[in-house]
Amino acid sequence: MPGTSSWPDSLLGLLALSVALAALHPLLSGIGWWIAGVFFAGIVMGVAALARLLLRSVILPPLLGVAVGLLAVVGVFLRGQALAGFVPTARTFRAAGALADQGVRSIAEQAVPAEPVPGILFLIVLGVVGLAFAMDLLVVATRTRALAALPMLALLMVPMLVLAGKSDALVWIVAVLVYLVILRRGARPTSRLATGGIAAVVVLGSLLIPNLLPPVAQTGGASGGLETRVNPLVSLGQDLRRGTAVTALEYQTTSSEPMYLRLATYDSFTGETWSPTVPDEQDLRRLDGLPSAMGRSNEVPTNDDEVRIQVQRVGGQWAPVPYAATSIRGLDGDWRADANGLTVRSGGADINGARYTVDFEYPTVTPEELVATSDDGVGRYDFDVRPYLATPSGMDAVIAQTALEVAGDQPSAWDQAMALQDWFRSDFTYSEETPVDEDYDGSGVGVMPEFLEVKSGYCVHFASTMTVMARTLGIPARMVVGFLPGDRVSTDENDVVTYRTSSHELHAWPELYFEGYGWLRFEPTPSRGDIPAYAVRPGDDSAETDPSAEPSDTPSSTPSDAASRPARDDTPADSAAAQAQRSAEGAVQAAGIVLGVILIVLVPFLVRRGIRLRRFSRIRRGRDPAQAAWTELRDTARDHGWDALETESIERLTARLVDGMRDDEAQAVRRLARGVERTAYARPDRSAVSVEDLDAALHAIERDTPAALRVRAALVPASLFRRVLAVADS
Repeated sequence: MPGTSSWPDSLLGLLALSVALAALHPLLSGIGWWIAGVFFAGIVMGVAALARLLLRSVILPPLLGVAVGLLAVVGVFLRGQALAGFVPTARTFRAAGALADQGVRSIAEQAVPAEPVPGILFLIVLGVVGLAFAMDLLVVATRTRALAALPMLALLMVPMLVLAGKSDALVWIVAVLVYLVILRRGARPTSRLATGGIAAVVVLGSLLIPNLLPPVAQTGGASGGLETRVNPLVSLGQDLRRGTAVTALEYQTTSSEPMYLRLATYDSFTGETWSPTVPDEQDLRRLDGLPSAMGRSNEVPTNDDEVRIQVQRVGGQWAPVPYAATSIRGLDGDWRADANGLTVRSGGADINGARYTVDFEYPTVTPEELVATSDDGVGRYDFDVRPYLATPSGMDAVIAQTALEVAGDQPSAWDQAMALQDWFRSDFTYSEETPVDEDYDGSGVGVMPEFLEVKSGYCVHFASTMTVMARTLGIPARMVVGFLPGDRVSTDENDVVTYRTSSHELHAWPELYFEGYGWLRFEPTPSRGDIPAYAVRPGDDSAETDPSAEPSDTPSSTPSDAASRPARDDTPADSAAAQAQRSAEGAVQAAGIVLGVILIVLVPFLVRRGIRLRRFSRIRRGRDPAQAAWTELRDTARDHGWDALETESIERLTARLVDGMRDDEAQAVRRLARGVERTAYARPDRSAVSVEDLDAALHAIERDTPAALRVRAALVPASLFRRVLAVADS
């Protein structure tokens, strides 16, 4: 039964969880979440270790540990809803459910790496408390050490599932090393080979299998299409780089305007991640009576129309809708609209396969009207615009400086917006691969300086950078993710045009606010999408062809606006090459991880061989040769499964070693033993120990050991780990 000597196991278990928890760092920003997780895991395992000093029980100490850990969680996260600050009540459980739900929504809405808001931190800490209980129960209480891999893998596998097989090789290697130490500590000689085999299977399997699976972003509820249950911004780049496009949706409309369909609106920016502001319940509207677009005056003329949408391969809780929707018919389930962003989202229903009709309206605004509005109304708004002007602290000064150089001398907000849009579209190039190759992919301010220098990227880089630059100029701005208009397929006798939108039409764009007209879309991404009429300078004939030009009555599978699209890297040949390259990169990563694991596994072998060489050197130089020879003989016997106690005499151990050996081998061992005894009583400068006899004796022991035990002796030498554990116990 574990007692006072079990604290090294508790420390090893805590170390294993701490290392495995670090695997989440690609998903979360900062380090505070890791410190919090280790702190609460330490509470659980520390209380359990203290309880073992007082209780002669196997299961009670871990139960006490998890109970105290949960009370600590209540005291930190739910103090205001608990009795005396930490005793849970029914109110506490309701608050815990709300906080957990907030964390789940935050995970769905944030890009990677996510900001560890209280809801996310609560989920992490709660999970770590449960895993700490499992680790203490397995490693310390029941000493089923091989199963310690389960709570470790629960953390290590998370980024591999979320990021399509990617992981931090260093974290895995350290985790493997800690796991091997856990397996080796206190293992009986008969179980060491089995535990080593378990370790190899668990480690290699968990490293290699995820690299052989298809990427997560290409599966899921959308049957090979897009999955927007998680923030659409997270996988936008992966979906654009997908070799084969899949049909996301089709829609029919008589509108003459290009149809951008929005999924999510992003107005909150931490510097690393974009996320929508979660609206209050009173701001969520039913779909049969949506409010007018925020900031739009009733005096602004608008056109209205309707669109019938059939979703084919877009899974998740966001409904593609045009801006600005006034009513939606046909969506079954708990769907609500955000009055500010005019996006539509469900509380649990999936949009995949849905058919619905949207009534919408759009303003007929001219550049001259926007110039006059921005001249007369800058700085006067009928709502709090501070969230839409906020820029993160510590932002590189080159972003604001570039905005000033490009647009700072323009006379109005509209002119400034146009200067930014024109600069991006004329001086930059569209590329989905360059940001990945140059390692500045993402939407945070950390990648913007390099994007501005390289001048190449895709829609996320253009939209996020223009949004931030507009804010530095004092223009309220936000970012939207949704779909480009898509390709015209056919037109019926009633002038109803059918469009088909694929996964390659997933897009991001900035929206800037103009008093009286509300949020207006701009298009900074070169050779993509459509520039709205109000964002074209009068007399400028250089804008792309409007994709809403007269359509063909014949269905076509080729894009009608091919001239306005960028040269993509996803033609069949290039797509195959790109897929082959990604497969090769995955194989190299897997090979690197496996090589690292092999090197770690070989560390004990190399250290043990170094110790043996040092002892041979001592014998040759006459530095305490008897002690060096006898210690090496005894350690080699231990490595190969023999019990060789420190108190056992030379004569007795020799008799046990030679039992069953061939005559020549037995003579070598006896000759070495006699040499050790004579040397122990001889003059310091005279040695009777022969290096040749020691070498022959060691080979005799190795040859007399089964092959499996020889492999174990080489890779997991008992004498080496015995010294390490003795130091830990002391």
